[in-house]
Amino acid sequence: SPKTEDAVKLRQLLFQQSANIQTRGLLVSLLIKACGVSADSVELRDVVLKRQKLVVNATEEFHAAQTIHASAANLVDQARLDPLVLDDIQTGNKMTVLAGDFFFSKAFQTTTDIGIPLMLHVFGKAVEDYVRSHFEGDLSQASEVDAIWWEAKTHLKTCSLLASGYRAAAMVAGFDQERQDHVYELGKHIALAFQTYHETKQFLSTSYSSGLNYDLTSLPMVLHMETHPNLLQSAKEGRLQELQFAQVHSEIMTGDSLERVQVMLGYYIQEAQLLTEKLGPSEAATSLIGIVNSLRDL
Repeated sequence: SPKTEDAVKLRQLLFQQSANIQTRGLLVSLLIKACGVSADSVELRDVVLKRQKLVVNATEEFHAAQTIHASAANLVDQARLDPLVLDDIQTGNKMTVLAGDFFFSKAFQTTTDIGIPLMLHVFGKAVEDYVRSHFEGDLSQASEVDAIWWEAKTHLKTCSLLASGYRAAAMVAGFDQERQDHVYELGKHIALAFQTYHETKQFLSTSYSSGLNYDLTSLPMVLHMETHPNLLQSAKEGRLQELQFAQVHSEIMTGDSLERVQVMLGYYIQEAQLLTEKLGPSEAATSLIGIVNSLRDL
């Protein structure tokens, strides 16, 4: 149907590599339009508009920094690599980290330019959460994993930034704490829906069934490990090479993990839609709901 085709095209646009960096900015821009400006705002309209644009830019820059940092190559198998290859990878990783740090620096400068000191705390908390995610999302330190564990580490790693961008957008528009908390929850659930869709699509791709770039903390894997403690133990002990990825992939495809993923995705989408509707009717709100609903079909 035309509606289904539109959803497919929208997903392709949102997740293609060249557009992914701008996706957060788009989501913040739509939130800004859906919220409008508080009637209690004492700032001039031009000042508010300038600050809103800076919030969008800061969110995109922080997201770019996180994405670049996350792209550094994993060197868990470095002992098996040729020394020259290992040296090249390590050099590449150092350059990647420097590039990510540059974007973090630029993002904090943009945040400072907003002209509201509290903004540094809002976005700084998102960066703090991102750093914490590398420790709290460490499988080797987990006694058990389940949907709650995944959601907690995902909130720190990816959701906190969009939620903080939404809070910042409400702040510059002059809204009170209640509205700020409301849009924070909205940003959180949109980001959870995006991450659920993204991780599951990656898991279902052909290359992942052979173990290439396999993410052991993706939602389908976490839900599978919840009921297969031996698999979790192998991951914790660093015996990842010994895992038969194709076999694990097959077990997940025939088990109930993907059904549970679909239920969680549906919940995140429903919550995001309800929270958006409470902002009031507008074209921007309708667009935001349309984007989130496009993730429904995995």
